[in-house]
Amino acid sequence: MKRRLVGLSPLLIRPETTTELDAQAVGHQSFKKLNACIAHCDPLDWRKQMKQAKSSFVSLLICITGLCLQACGGNASNDVPAPPPSTDNHLLPPSNLLYPTAAIVALQNQAISPDVPSNSGGLVANYSVSPTLPEGMSLDVLSGIIKGTPAVTSPLQAYTIIATNSTGTAESTISISVTEQLQPPSNLTYRTLSIIATQNQAMPSMAPSNSGGVATSYSVSPPLPAGLVLDTSSGLISGTPSMPSASQLYSVIASNSAGTTQINLNIAISEQLQPPGQLAYTSVSIIATQNVTIAPNIPRSSGGAVTSYAITPALPAGLTLNPTTGVISGIPTVPLASQPFTVTASNAAGATQIALSIGVSEQLKPPGDLIYSTMEFFATQNQAITPITPKSSGGAVTSYNISPSLPTGLTLDPLSGAISGTPIFATATQRYTITARNAAGSAQAILGIGIDAQLQPPAHLSYASLSIIATQGQEIAPSPPQSSGGPIEQYRVSPALPSGLTLDPVSGVISGVPSVAATAQSYTVVGSNAAGYAAASMNITINKRLQPPVQLSYANTIIVAPPYRAIPSNTPSSSGSPVTSYTVSPTLPTGLMLDPVSGVISGTPTTAAGAQTYTVTATNDAGSASTVLQITITPLPTPIFNVGQDVVVPTAGSTSHDFYSPTYYINDSIWPWLPNKDGTGYIAFWAAAKPQRYSGPDLFHLVQPKNSQTIMNTMIYAPGVDHSWATGPAANGIWMQSATRTSDGTIVATAHAESHQFANGDIGEWYSTLLLTSQDDGITWTNYGPIVASSKNTVPSAPTKIFGGLNMYTVIWDASNQRWLGYGATAASSNGKTSYTGHVTAYVSYDPKAMPGTWYGYYKGAFTQRIDVNAPPPALSPLPGLPNAFITAGSLTYNNYLKQYIFMWMVDGHDQQINAAFSVDAVHWGPAITFFTESTTPVLHKAYYPFILGDTSTISGQDAYLIYMRSPNTTLNVTDIISRKIHFQ
Repeated sequence: MKRRLVGLSPLLIRPETTTELDAQAVGHQSFKKLNACIAHCDPLDWRKQMKQAKSSFVSLLICITGLCLQACGGNASNDVPAPPPSTDNHLLPPSNLLYPTAAIVALQNQAISPDVPSNSGGLVANYSVSPTLPEGMSLDVLSGIIKGTPAVTSPLQAYTIIATNSTGTAESTISISVTEQLQPPSNLTYRTLSIIATQNQAMPSMAPSNSGGVATSYSVSPPLPAGLVLDTSSGLISGTPSMPSASQLYSVIASNSAGTTQINLNIAISEQLQPPGQLAYTSVSIIATQNVTIAPNIPRSSGGAVTSYAITPALPAGLTLNPTTGVISGIPTVPLASQPFTVTASNAAGATQIALSIGVSEQLKPPGDLIYSTMEFFATQNQAITPITPKSSGGAVTSYNISPSLPTGLTLDPLSGAISGTPIFATATQRYTITARNAAGSAQAILGIGIDAQLQPPAHLSYASLSIIATQGQEIAPSPPQSSGGPIEQYRVSPALPSGLTLDPVSGVISGVPSVAATAQSYTVVGSNAAGYAAASMNITINKRLQPPVQLSYANTIIVAPPYRAIPSNTPSSSGSPVTSYTVSPTLPTGLMLDPVSGVISGTPTTAAGAQTYTVTATNDAGSASTVLQITITPLPTPIFNVGQDVVVPTAGSTSHDFYSPTYYINDSIWPWLPNKDGTGYIAFWAAAKPQRYSGPDLFHLVQPKNSQTIMNTMIYAPGVDHSWATGPAANGIWMQSATRTSDGTIVATAHAESHQFANGDIGEWYSTLLLTSQDDGITWTNYGPIVASSKNTVPSAPTKIFGGLNMYTVIWDASNQRWLGYGATAASSNGKTSYTGHVTAYVSYDPKAMPGTWYGYYKGAFTQRIDVNAPPPALSPLPGLPNAFITAGSLTYNNYLKQYIFMWMVDGHDQQINAAFSVDAVHWGPAITFFTESTTPVLHKAYYPFILGDTSTISGQDAYLIYMRSPNTTLNVTDIISRKIHFQ
């Protein structure tokens, strides 16, 4: 692959970059040029300017030089005499008025550096400014120089300077701000000038205040006591003193660039008080009795002396905590379940705690008023009873007993008194005495308990048929139920039976004449008695009086669609009875289908077909209905478009071919272009061998990269290629050719990699395609190695010129199918030149990051050939419609306006003609068209490496750019990058 250099743009040397001129600075050669120019100028013009220049030699020289150079066509960077005067004496209007300092930031009472304008048009007669400049600053109406000493402050403001002559004006806008002169700080002070802190206790932070100017730094002398710090930026004093210190004066100084001020502080650090520790009580668990005095509970502790005691929560009524001694004493008056209490012993240095458990038991009373939730209880044999529980007044019951013994199966809980269980035998009603006791006495209750014989629930409820299929208006045969177990007292059904059918609630018979059609539904019949129930389920369907389908229609009766684009599903509707099947005649166009059950027409047509009438028939057992559709599969139209004038894209250039230094020149390649991460501009990656990162607001204002923005310094080659080649300018390189931003902000890029010199002396080109990702908008990259490649063939000993390998020249994200598409070709050696298989090869990956090992090649109508870079390349098929596209210069883009993919390539490698083809699915392509042909005048231009650039280098819209390389060049570049506006109609 050949290298092309980008040239340097012409450097304009403007005289306004000199702020002062005098006779010595002008020099002999400048006067020589001036005299030569004056000799060809109109005397009336420059004499008029002499009068306007007043007495200033510098102003006179500027005026004469500018006038004569304008009149004579001279150039400030040229030492040769100006050409003879033009026969056209018309004065040009000023243009491109510029000030070298477009943003002036001045200080009050300090003179600014004069700001001298430049103008690339005609001589300026006078200058004006709006609004008026800040007081003390002025605009020279003849020279346009801004100068002076601002006398007052002024906020940032825009000023418009207008340069005028008899034929027109030019404007330039600058901004000026004047800030106040800095004052030294004064009257420094702190909240308190005498600080007494305690060892190991954080002192409250103290911030300074002062009048005068803002202090920018603070210092203190001598150093503050250990543990205290002075913030040198804010003057804040804070910290925790770690050592006692006697009272001492400390001088704090506040400074800024205008001066200093200071204050003396008196600081003393007292020794630390020890907090109490290891708090303990005589008893940590107190069980008291209501109305009985407790023994005093006395505390003890280590550490510093305790100054106060507190307890939480509040002690039980009647008990107290002495806040000075910590003794707990008193007579509890209210019972209380044991609960935790926390005693805290404190002094000024801290506190310690202990947890106590205190409970107050009730003064014991005998039980009284014993009753049960029911005093007359009837249960059923073999049915568990709901437990019945007692209540009583007086003291808490500690035990229960009963006499005589309960019926078999029932039990009395001796602790809770609850009666529960399942009685086994039927018994007559009998009286039972229950006694509740505690240490103080007892209470009794008498219960009546009887056990009835057990009623059996119904079981095995069923009907002769569990599926009833009836017809609307025809009486059904009565359907009686069957069951075992106890007799059924009542029947019910859920949900309600279809209209016209009934369930007899006593016999359970289902009968009647259904009056309304109903779809199949499950119904549950329940037969019950007092002992339980049994259920049976059945399905009932009421068929409608069958009618043939009528009024068959479709949502779309006329379908016009292009090949290879799925049509919207076309759904039928009809009245009458439900349709059981659909047919169509004649057969639908290839790729479209009729669902025989739903009647929906859908699919993706694959072949153009003229307008044809199709009859769809809907059928059931009662008859059929038909409707007619018209379907046309139109050939994919070739888009109509306009291609605009050529514009050379500005590039940073170099004539060097040094692959090992960061040079910026354009080589044979398409190149990525996409918005930056925050959407404020664009980034692009171009240059040969080591692509560079460019950025800017648009295509025509991309900024040159810094040396650190070389994308790859370490090259990676096809597998099996010996990497131990000798260094040299033709050794290797990579060309970045696609970059797509994924939803998480990652840039996924592919790069064309080449090896040009091998260890055995072979030279040539051996291709592979690398996968790169970047998380920081293309500054740094992770290289995952080849996604498409093939090993170098064994060749005779050096020197032999070889070519080969696999490569994807263009890769884009197919959003509609959530996949990556790659187009490429297989390179091979032929008479020392690169040749290709003669057709486009296509690849696909469904991996979100397009990682190596996830790619498959197109073969016989499907992407079935897995690409393994370490295995021999698989057989691949040409894409339909693109058998002869010259893939080395091909590019694949998607156009949102056309809803089509565009494949573009150069004809026969390097020629005037750029071809294109269009596709709706990026697999089946329309015929190739000539998209654009370069001019043969004034020279024969060749166009190559074309692609369409829109929102990105892979996605475009109705208006986009045709980008390609063109030679011969018009600048210092080896080739030019050409941009032409495209408008699709």
